[in-house]
Amino acid sequence: KKRKTKVMPNNVLGYNRTSYSRRGNIHDIHLRLRHPRTHELLDYESIAGTMCHELAHCVRGPHDAKFYKAMEEIEEQYAVYLAKGVVVDRDGFPIGSSESHVLGSIGRGGTNGSKKN
Repeated sequence: KKRKTKVMPNNVLGYNRTSYSRRGNIHDIHLRLRHPRTHELLDYESIAGTMCHELAHCVRGPHDAKFYKAMEEIEEQYAVYLAKGVVVDRDGFPIGSSESHVLGSIGRGGTNGSKKN
């Protein structure tokens, strides 16, 4: 099966591709990390801002008032985490603490729901 790829125009920093299934919507977020001509890494703030924008598309597709409200909430949450130095995993659990979530496990911290030591 041939892999579907999408080439981003030079002025696009990211996009969100949504797939629909019986289990719900699946969002694939693609971010540009390098400048398309010079191949230099883009600055972290641009990449993080694009990620907030694409995450908002997981909640709301069109660029309307609801979309911008969702994006603002994501940016505020990101700013709080950044100021505190908190990094969380995909389930919202802090990484690198006693509250860590083990990837691939069920529940918090392990297959039996216990915390990681």
